[in-house]
Amino acid sequence: MNQDLKDVYLNWICSLNSQATIHRYKVALNRFSTSIWSRKVYEVEIAEWESITPQIVSESFLEPIKETGVKLSTISGYFSAVRSYLTFLNQSELVQEQQVDLAKFEFKYYELLPSKKELESRLIGIERELSEIRGMLEKYRN
Repeated sequence: MNQDLKDVYLNWICSLNSQATIHRYKVALNRFSTSIWSRKVYEVEIAEWESITPQIVSESFLEPIKETGVKLSTISGYFSAVRSYLTFLNQSELVQEQQVDLAKFEFKYYELLPSKKELESRLIGIERELSEIRGMLEKYRN
């Protein structure tokens, strides 16, 4: 485990205003990191945060949590906790060259993305329509 990352994490916790915020943010951030990496947040290297894609966030965290019936306001709070930690991490001495892009952790971005089920449903509809068009074209060929 990287002791520097653990120190940043503990300093971030201490920077939060109230015990209630500390509790909510710790729970949210740990749920996020265990969903994505199956590790505690302070075990996740900076390069891993930098290389994460919106698809990974959506498939490993957002979609599974939505399926459990968690409210969108709660999910938005999870993203707030992640952005809070990453903002603190970006300000630390550990991040030297490239900072972690916080845009990937904006919940509003993910609200605009269709879910995997929605995309699959659309694909089935398109394939069905394509099949019908092929059938009509076959009638013209005869």
